[in-house]
Amino acid sequence: MKVSVIVPTYKDIGALKLILNAFKYQTYTNFEVIITDNSDNLKTKELIESKYPDERIKYFKNERNLG
Repeated sequence: MKVSVIVPTYKDIGALKLILNAFKYQTYTNFEVIITDNSDNLKTKELIESKYPDERIKYFKNERNLG
């Protein structure tokens, strides 16, 4: 069974690192993390691409802040 976790974020890199590190070291591997970014910059995207290059982590940038 695949587990999907959706993580909405808004400029909180510290919390996102904690969440992604928790998934990075899981023994259960059949999961995906879907990140929706409401921020007005690309820091979240840059973090994911540089520190968490994993096909199970999916990043989506919202065109506007959805709240």
